[in-house]
Amino acid sequence: MQNPKLNELTAPPIRIPWQRLVIGSAFLSLGVTAILIGASSISYRLTHLVVDGGVMNGRIVRLRSPIDGNIGDFYARPGVPVESGQVLARVNIDHTTEQSLLQLESDLQAKKNQLQAVSEVKSFLENQLGSLSARHESVWTVETALTSSNASQQQAVLDGAIAQAATARTTYQRYQQLLNEGAVSAQQVDELRAAWESAEAEVRRAQEVVEASKEEVGASRSRTIMSQYPSLSNTFTQDISQLKEQIQSYSAQMATLRTEVLSAEQRLKQARSLYSDRQDLEIAAPMTGVVYRTEQEGNEQVNRSEPILTLLDCSDLWIEVVMSAKDASQINTQRPVSVELAGYSDPMVGEVDLMQPISGVNLNEEQNRRTQVQALVPVIPPHLLAQPLTRVTVRVPPPTNYEQSQQFCGVGQGARLTFSKQSAFNF
Repeated sequence: MQNPKLNELTAPPIRIPWQRLVIGSAFLSLGVTAILIGASSISYRLTHLVVDGGVMNGRIVRLRSPIDGNIGDFYARPGVPVESGQVLARVNIDHTTEQSLLQLESDLQAKKNQLQAVSEVKSFLENQLGSLSARHESVWTVETALTSSNASQQQAVLDGAIAQAATARTTYQRYQQLLNEGAVSAQQVDELRAAWESAEAEVRRAQEVVEASKEEVGASRSRTIMSQYPSLSNTFTQDISQLKEQIQSYSAQMATLRTEVLSAEQRLKQARSLYSDRQDLEIAAPMTGVVYRTEQEGNEQVNRSEPILTLLDCSDLWIEVVMSAKDASQINTQRPVSVELAGYSDPMVGEVDLMQPISGVNLNEEQNRRTQVQALVPVIPPHLLAQPLTRVTVRVPPPTNYEQSQQFCGVGQGARLTFSKQSAFNF
């Protein structure tokens, strides 16, 4: 039996040199590995930008009621995938539809009756104007004929006076010669000379009358003589003027009524096309997607163009994030983006689609505009509100199993994005 104290004094075993070499190499490898890992981490951070707070977003389409009516039923609920052309809801035509159509038809017929009545009155007034104008013209015809006849008579008187004057002159000249021969007395010659001069005076007077008659004929033909008959002139002028004003007024009424008839016809045609003989209208999906939400409930009254439900287009998805403009300026938009979507194990690869500077001034307006075409508006972190911001969207394919019910194609899920930075030589 050995002595325990003797065992305690026994020298430790001597290590072989190659064992020391192996252990040292192992520690050295661990150190090198740690250094490489650290260097790789530093290099990765220098060449990549990791951003949290991204949100999966997508394009939405609002389906609206084509008529006024009541929601009959929904055939698809939020989160349910639908195919293009699939019937999603029905809108029942309300009980006032037939009354509305009858009222539109009655309004149209009333407008047509008014137009017909105004047209008949206008035609009657135009006939009156034509008749009055004819009577007016006949007055001028008679007046012109009378003045022309008088002028002819006066011309005949002038011709007779000229003939008498010529005869008196011939007689005077013949007696003047006889006086020179002593065959007649000087008194006879003087009497004949006086007769000749009287005949010449009568010619001049007749010429003046003829000239006056010619002026009357010209005035009659140019219709200036009516000033000599003010009562007759005023009567014709007032009657014609009043008729023309009335015709013009009815013409304006007819133009207005024609416009109203066309408008009423269009309203009736549109109403008939919308409110057909069917008892309901189908609301079908215009695309393949997912029912995102319903805006109405069954049996609720809905107005024309009022939203009924909203579809999500799963073929148009993107990750959206708001970051500081400084960080966004470092992103290399030509490189792919790694996307880690919450709830999905496999990362996705996307590409930068949009980089848009935004500010606090236009932020609310921009968000309101985007809510009309996209599902969500990302919440901006409070610590970023006091600095310039950039909206970045990364286009991504639909996630795996996106067609499963209640998945909403991943919309609303948080995401981490890893961007490649621009090379330092580009700054």
